[in-house]
Amino acid sequence: MDRISLICHQDLIALYSSVGFTLAGKSRVVHGPNEWFEMRMEIRPSAYQDPPAAPDAVHPDDLRAELGACDEALGAGKSGKRAYEEEVRADAAVDGASGLVDKI
Repeated sequence: MDRISLICHQDLIALYSSVGFTLAGKSRVVHGPNEWFEMRMEIRPSAYQDPPAAPDAVHPDDLRAELGACDEALGAGKSGKRAYEEEVRADAAVDGASGLVDKI
């Protein structure tokens, strides 16, 4: 890709010019009562960037161990939802609102 082209109405020419587009002239497009104008931005090869490096592969056993450690940190093997529910109930009890937290 070496160019970006767009069409716009006259009132947007200044906006697109301010971000690097140049006016190529009136467009041949006819749609509605207002004229359309074609604008272009040339892309220089130096503007291209190398694609991001692929992440290192994670072995499934390593992932399972990491998830197990997260579960333990959330409350001795409780699921994340269960630990969250207990935390909300505990916070409500501290704030004196335990009667308001019957179901989550």
